[in-house]
Amino acid sequence: MTESVLVVGETLVDLVPAGGNDDLFVRRMGGGPTNVAAGLARLGDAPLLWSCLGADPLADFLRRRLDAIGLLGPYIERAPESKTSLALVTHDGAGDRTFTFYRERPADVHLSVGAVPDEQLAQLDWVVVGGIALAADRARAAILDLLDRATAAGCTIVYDPNARPSLWTDKSFERTARDVLAYTDIVCGSAADCRTAGFDGETPAALAQSVLATGVHTVVLTQGGDGSLLRATANSPVGPTAIDHPGYSVAVTDTTGAGDAFLAGLLDGIVGGADDPWHWLDQGNAAGALTTTARGAVSAFPDAAAIEALQNEQSIGRR
Repeated sequence: MTESVLVVGETLVDLVPAGGNDDLFVRRMGGGPTNVAAGLARLGDAPLLWSCLGADPLADFLRRRLDAIGLLGPYIERAPESKTSLALVTHDGAGDRTFTFYRERPADVHLSVGAVPDEQLAQLDWVVVGGIALAADRARAAILDLLDRATAAGCTIVYDPNARPSLWTDKSFERTARDVLAYTDIVCGSAADCRTAGFDGETPAALAQSVLATGVHTVVLTQGGDGSLLRATANSPVGPTAIDHPGYSVAVTDTTGAGDAFLAGLLDGIVGGADDPWHWLDQGNAAGALTTTARGAVSAFPDAAAIEALQNEQSIGRR
């Protein structure tokens, strides 16, 4: 386990169709932040994960899965009176998914202020945050407290504005996104999620500039089958940068977790020390594309060898 990266947010159970049969569902570990942590573990060292589990049989399943991939660390809290959240995943003909959430006394909202101590933050370089835990008052307060202390400790903050509109009321997602962005250095998310957060722009490039205007130094927008782009200001470690990546061509089966795999691939390139942002985007796009070729998010995440094979096969040049 690497102690340079902390990923923050919910761990839940995804119920996904088994073998394309919408009458039969199987359980999979899920939750955007946990997916990102699992993707990083698949590509190299497992990061630290700050999350919360309940005490029901589904929580026992999640605990076993976290342990198996090296994520059952010191910051997995326990909420004995709470239940594991469920996300029912359904798909359209193109493999795009829709989530229906079932959250009765959800365990993932029980993050405690100060659970990750200042001594740990002093050892970190990166904090990655996003997901639906931010929709709950208690978890949001704990996460914002962590971001404040992590910023003071010199950590780089990465935010995925992972919108799930059914879990937010009125303008609460937009307000929360602005609160998190006050601490954020790098935004990585879909163009649709950024628009839900209240940003605008007729083109993806203009949308990225709208997000940069908040003071973050780097924005990465994912665009599904159309690839991704990166825009960075002079405050970024790579300086003013504009890169567009067309994405990889694959046969899509299930898009569940593709954005999380993209972020894991991107972060693995950045945290691993690659100084070329084209490499970050290329690795993120390859990871996200490969994840769509099989069902089930984490179970479909590629390893470094699979990413390299796709990169060698399609040989996409820098744009």
